[in-house]
Amino acid sequence: MNIQSSASRATIVNSSRLENPDDESYRLIVECANDMISIHDESGLYTFASPACIELLGYTPSEMVGMNPFKIFHPGDYARIADHHRASLVNPSAPPISYRLRRKDHTYRSVETTSKTQTTATGEKITVCITRDTSDRERLVQELERANEMLKKIASSDALTGAANRRKFDERLKQLVLESSRGRPVSLIVCDIDYFKVLNDTHGHQAGDNALIQIAKLLMGECREMDTVCRIGGEEFAILLPGCGIEGAVGLAERMRTAIEEMSSPYGPITTSFGVCEALSDADSAESLFSRADRALYAAKANGRNRVERSKSKMEESPKRLD
Repeated sequence: MNIQSSASRATIVNSSRLENPDDESYRLIVECANDMISIHDESGLYTFASPACIELLGYTPSEMVGMNPFKIFHPGDYARIADHHRASLVNPSAPPISYRLRRKDHTYRSVETTSKTQTTATGEKITVCITRDTSDRERLVQELERANEMLKKIASSDALTGAANRRKFDERLKQLVLESSRGRPVSLIVCDIDYFKVLNDTHGHQAGDNALIQIAKLLMGECREMDTVCRIGGEEFAILLPGCGIEGAVGLAERMRTAIEEMSSPYGPITTSFGVCEALSDADSAESLFSRADRALYAAKANGRNRVERSKSKMEESPKRLD
C-alpha cells in the first residue's frame, strides 16, 4: 500500500468518526489535549495526528498524515525505537519510551511516548500513541545533574585554593593504599610552607592566603591529571601519586621545591619543606603511609628547611615539629 492511499483512507476514516455525534467527547479530548495523540498503521506511518503536533513539531495534522516517523526521529535513537515498535506489535501495552523528534525547523525536542497496539475490525493492526514534550524535564534533569556535580566538587574542594580538601584526601589515600596492596606503586608527598606564621604576622592574613593560592596553583600545574593535590590543613599540602615509585616522587618534589623558591612573590622569597614516601604494599595502611610521609617532612624541617627528605624504610621516632 502506498503512502498516499494509506493517508487518504485514514483521513476519511477519522473524519467520518469525528462527524459522528457519539464521538463528540472524543473529538474534544483530542483537540484540547496538550500531548500529541497519533495513530500509526502497521508499518509505522502516521495516519492521524492531533492539533498538538503544531506546537510540538511545527507540522500541521495534514502534514503529519502519511509521514514516515523515521523522517523525524533522531538518528541516534533509530535502533531503540525500531526495537520498541516491534515489541509493541507483540505486547499491545508496551512501556513508555523516551527519544528525540526533529521539528519542522530542524531543532530537536525530547519526548516520551506511551503507545497501545490493537487490531481493527478489518484485521489491521494500528498503534495509538500519546507523545509528551519532556524537553523542560530533560533540561531540569541536566541542571540538577550539573548542580549535583558542583555540590560534589564543593564538598571535596578547598574553598580558598581549589585543591582537594582533607575529606577528599582521606578517601583517595585509602583507595590508593588498597591499590598498592595489589602491587601498584603509590607515593605520597607532603609539604609545608616554611615560616608561614612569620609571613602572616609580617604581611597580614591576606598575604598568607595569596601565598597559599599561588603555591596550590603551582603544585597542581606540576602534576599529572591522575595525581591529587590536597590542602590538608593550614599551610600544609599533600600530593597523592598513583603509579609512581619513590624515585619519581622525590624528583617531582624537588622540582616543586625549586619552582616555589624561584616563583615571584611580593612578600619576598617563600620556601617549602617536603616529605616523600612510597607505600609498602605488604605493610602500609592509610594511617601508616601518611605518618611516614609526615615524619620525613619533620626531618626536612629539622635539617634546615627548604629541602626534600624521603622516609626511612623503618618507622622512627619523629623529631619535634618546627614551623
